[in-house]
Amino acid sequence: MSVRISEVDSTDHGFSLLVEQDVAVTAQEFDLALGRPRGMGRWFGIHVTWPTSLDNQLHVGSAIEFDAPVGPFTFDYVMIVADRVPGESLMLRTTKGFADVIMEYAWQPTSSGVTVQLRADFRLRGGLWWKRPWARMMAHRRLAQGLERMRRDLAAGQPGELATSSTEHPSRGTGHGVRAAAHGRHAGTHHKATGRRRAQRA
Repeated sequence: MSVRISEVDSTDHGFSLLVEQDVAVTAQEFDLALGRPRGMGRWFGIHVTWPTSLDNQLHVGSAIEFDAPVGPFTFDYVMIVADRVPGESLMLRTTKGFADVIMEYAWQPTSSGVTVQLRADFRLRGGLWWKRPWARMMAHRRLAQGLERMRRDLAAGQPGELATSSTEHPSRGTGHGVRAAAHGRHAGTHHKATGRRRAQRA
């Protein structure tokens, strides 16, 4: 496995991981693949329930609802696109889930493709802080596996095939409402990655 992963921050209630991977596609190809829910579902083994059109490009304010396996359990998550700079970066953050998560992708072209950096910040809520060692182990494994699947799929020209949509729970109390609310909050937040992270922590 060619993934490089390290822990860059740690507190009693959370941790941050930095994952790096080289991918043999152009920056434009990676930007298009990353912006589709289908690819994320395939890479990270999640079942996407919203949006129903998994090949539509994500934009600032878009919401993704999914069921994610965490050990022997499955949790409902909602993530929104908090920021996106086409060709440079994509930031997602949770509005519902087992933990508060911010995931920020950034990529740079190289002579053989792109180098992708994913910074993932996790914070366990309330009394769940004591699960931090277990959560860190699960996140480490899931992120490493996900970026390796991403590399293989994109190198083979297959930007994710296993994510599926469902119409059994079309609203689940989120979906359109989350997307509309998120769009209003974040429509003007295109900034550089360092500035975004500093503002988020402040």
